[in-house]
Amino acid sequence: MARAAGLAVFMLAQTVVGTPALSQSAATASVPLGQGLGCELHVWPTRDGVANVQGVASVLLPFGSFVDRQAHKQTNQTIAAAVVAKIPPEAQAAAMKREDVLSSLRLPATTRVVIEDTLPAYDELGKDPVAKQRVSQLGEAVNAGRRISSSQSACYAELLVSAVGFARSPLDPPVLAVRWIFRRWQGTKPKNTIGWRRHWLPAGLGTNNFVAAQDTMMQDLYATTLIEWARAKVKS
Repeated sequence: MARAAGLAVFMLAQTVVGTPALSQSAATASVPLGQGLGCELHVWPTRDGVANVQGVASVLLPFGSFVDRQAHKQTNQTIAAAVVAKIPPEAQAAAMKREDVLSSLRLPATTRVVIEDTLPAYDELGKDPVAKQRVSQLGEAVNAGRRISSSQSACYAELLVSAVGFARSPLDPPVLAVRWIFRRWQGTKPKNTIGWRRHWLPAGLGTNNFVAAQDTMMQDLYATTLIEWARAKVKS
């Protein structure tokens, strides 16, 4: 999933001056830090779908990785589009309603979830200067340890969905793979948790029939994967 890390790496590498407040957070901008506000979790879904289908050439032939990438180029593009179609930003947002999501992120059950603007797909960045600048601004805020939103809540966290993907290798069964960036403020600086979580797909679901997979099943699997990742990686 080397390409799948691209958006997150791009975000963390860019530096620009001045991150504008995002519209859904503007209502709290004038409130002094922590005054009259409860806990908040701000969530950025993504349109970035990725796929990494590998065949036997990737492990058996000299220069096999290059040959294999070319052989599976169209398949990867088709499945990457299917992943986002089955787990769109709206479904990523809906997953936050699962009652065990907040507890797995070590947040109070009363935390208010704010869904922010959707992060663009990696391929959009070269075509849309506005999207590229926006991602750059997010990266600068992350690097500087600043909040991306304008919220002033003292109990505050951010969850960015970096990419949703599908992977299959000759040695392993197909998996759903998702990468998140979770930032929780403890005092004036955030504690960052960044990484992938892979979840085996149901038996019989693979490269040839993934496009036909039920959307609801994939969306439930996404939510389950998020909870598993948070329980394993997010520490108190």
